[in-house]
Amino acid sequence: MKKINSTLHGIFDYATVAMWETIPTLMKFSGPHIAFMRAFGGAYLGINLMTKYPLSVKKVIPFPVHGAIETGSALLLLGLSFSPLLKKRERFFYLASGLQLGTLVLLSNYKDRTISLEEPGFETVSERNDATKVHIPSLETQHDQQIREEQEAVQGVKQVMESMGGESKITDDETDEGMPYRNVSETQSNFAP
Repeated sequence: MKKINSTLHGIFDYATVAMWETIPTLMKFSGPHIAFMRAFGGAYLGINLMTKYPLSVKKVIPFPVHGAIETGSALLLLGLSFSPLLKKRERFFYLASGLQLGTLVLLSNYKDRTISLEEPGFETVSERNDATKVHIPSLETQHDQQIREEQEAVQGVKQVMESMGGESKITDDETDEGMPYRNVSETQSNFAP
C-alpha cells in the first residue's frame, strides 16, 4: 500500500540530500567517493527543487517521472554497493542509501496531488485519483464572496418582508457545482390597497 504522500515524500527527499552531502565526509570516504556523492546529492537536490510537489521551488518535473528517476538512482546505488573496489564502509553506505531510496519508491504514492496552485483558494486532496476540493477559509475566492453577499442580501430582504407583515418564500437550491444559493421564487405581501 502506498502510504507516503507527496509532501512527506519531499521531506524524505531533502533529508536524503542532507545525508548524501554530509555522511561521506563524516565517515572519511576517499576523495572520489565524496565528490561522487556530492555531485549525486546536488543532482538529486536539483530534481527535488523542480518536481511538481508541494516542497519544490519550480514545478516542472511530473511527480511520476520523479519516481522513475528515483527508481533508477536506487538501482545504481545498490549496484555500486557490490563493487569490489570500494571499502567496506563505502559499500555499506551505498547499500543503505539504495535500500532507503528503494523503500521510499515502494511506499510513495506518485499519483498524489496534494496541492494545486491553479485554483486560488482551494487545495486539491487526492488519496486515489479522484480529487476533491477543500476550502481554505483565508483564501476566499471571488465566486465564494459573491455567493456569500447574495445570500446576505436575500436574508435581508426576507427579514424586511417579515417585519412588515409580508411573507416571503425563499427556497434553497443547488447549482451544478453543488454550491448552495438562495432563490427568491415568489414574494407575497399582505399589504392593504
